[in-house]
Amino acid sequence: MNLTINTKPFQLTTAAGLLLGTAVAVSAASSIVTFQVDMTAQIQNSTFTPGVNVVNARGSFNGWGTSLLTNNPAGVNTNLYRGTFDDTSDANGATLYYKYCIGDGVWESMANNRQWGLPAANGGSVVLPAYFFNNVAPTNLVPVTDDVTFQVDMTQQITLGNFTPGTSTVYIRGSYNGWGGGTAMTNDPAGTNPKLYSMTVTGSPDLPDSPQFYKYFVDTGALWENSPPMLNADGSGNRVYNLLQTDGVLVLPAVYFNDQGPVPPITNVITFQVDMSVQASIGKFDPSLGDYVEARGSFQGWSSGFTLTNRPAPDTNVYVGVWTIVNNPGTAVTYKFWDTKFPGNYENPISTGGANRSFNLLTTNGNIVVADVLFSDIQLSDVLPTETVVTFSVNMTNAVGTDSHVFNPSADSVYINGDFLGWPTWDVLLPQVTNNPVGSGIYTFQQTFAAGSFLPLTYKYSINGIDNEAGFGQNHLRYIRSGGNYVLPLDKFGTALSEPQNGNIAIGAQSGGKVPVSWLGTPGILLQTAASLSSPIHWTTVPGTAGLGPPNGYLSPNGFVSLTNYTVGPNPTYFRWVKPGTQPAP
Repeated sequence: MNLTINTKPFQLTTAAGLLLGTAVAVSAASSIVTFQVDMTAQIQNSTFTPGVNVVNARGSFNGWGTSLLTNNPAGVNTNLYRGTFDDTSDANGATLYYKYCIGDGVWESMANNRQWGLPAANGGSVVLPAYFFNNVAPTNLVPVTDDVTFQVDMTQQITLGNFTPGTSTVYIRGSYNGWGGGTAMTNDPAGTNPKLYSMTVTGSPDLPDSPQFYKYFVDTGALWENSPPMLNADGSGNRVYNLLQTDGVLVLPAVYFNDQGPVPPITNVITFQVDMSVQASIGKFDPSLGDYVEARGSFQGWSSGFTLTNRPAPDTNVYVGVWTIVNNPGTAVTYKFWDTKFPGNYENPISTGGANRSFNLLTTNGNIVVADVLFSDIQLSDVLPTETVVTFSVNMTNAVGTDSHVFNPSADSVYINGDFLGWPTWDVLLPQVTNNPVGSGIYTFQQTFAAGSFLPLTYKYSINGIDNEAGFGQNHLRYIRSGGNYVLPLDKFGTALSEPQNGNIAIGAQSGGKVPVSWLGTPGILLQTAASLSSPIHWTTVPGTAGLGPPNGYLSPNGFVSLTNYTVGPNPTYFRWVKPGTQPAP
């Protein structure tokens, strides 16, 4: 289970103590949610015995408690367990987070919680897809082929000017056709709703009950449906349906494109701005050589964004651009900046764990100035001072790809891809991770990074060169924490870990009136203390923790910054770390 706990400052007296924040309840309306999970593989593997074991749905809807699911012994699939519950904890239109659990303690082991957008209307209902427990498909199933009818209502997209009947075409793209060119949909001009487009396609053979992913796409402006807040999207941001138990016909309900129903649109003028000073200072951005930076995002379909121009002196490294968006009030807009020389071109903001930046449109016409940010949130202290050899390692024991391929060390190979390689397509031969020592299940790979390379690394592993470790955008994020040679912590295939840039502040046992203080760090960190947390709080920087170079914690060999000589006083002392230009630790 993935839960987040916010830590408060440490208090130091004669013993160390950690204070934990408490959750604040938020009132919500009501949604009726039907959960369903297929236990066939667990029964085959003897990890679940009907009549002996029970399976529960646990999540944000019930405070991560237990909600019992039951099967229908007379149903078509007696291994399908279901339950319908009233969700009064999650707000209407919010995201439901959940996982399935055998008994009280055998959780699904995927890295991320399952998630689903809830209906916006009070009392709305949703039936969640019937996933296999832990996404492990049963053996010896006969693949099925369904004829699937897709339906999408383009009413609001016509109003917004994103779709012109007779000129624009809306397509279905998804796992059934490799997310390729897609299948063109058609409307009935004389029908009850001429703005409803539909198409029936024959899907690729796949296992019964298996989830199938798709989205709608408009050729005008290369407009994809966005990731959440689409209510019908799953955790990956795609729409999903499940195949039938046998070959048959499946008619999907009609949905609005991007789940945007007809409402009067608003017009917002957006000012984007990004600071390229760090890239310029390390020779990775030089407009005189033709380098430029763009803003790209959901507002223009993530295709060939618009070029930003720099401000007059003295802020010549800050690049600005204006874009007009006509859309539904309050629409979430996702975006990133794109640089001609940055590895992979798209930034990987530290503040979002590499995910997209975002903001919401206003509820009325108006102007929005998006906050000025450093490209990828990278400061000068976030680049390597010397050439460094970095060792990656991944544990492939019991690894299973998202395509249900079970890793076979005698026949399969392990690959790596990432921002430092430019994210080439997975059909290009990538560096192969080697098994070292042979038979250990641990595969390693080394890459040399030049001085001036960025400390944050976003990457992903693969079985046989296919993007099959985790869903789209679910990557590993780690940091180079020492110069010369650095061994990253061991990864586990399928667990997309997002490592904090700084954190995990801890204090050790007293000795001789002194106490060690350590934290997971990167350069540029200051340690500060306060005698009280009562307002106003006065934080004082501890001398010797400026993080500007050895031995003050700059890329220390063990990846930790430590202060080992803080003198314990008679009164409580609170600690926090601060990195100028970022939010301090609470």
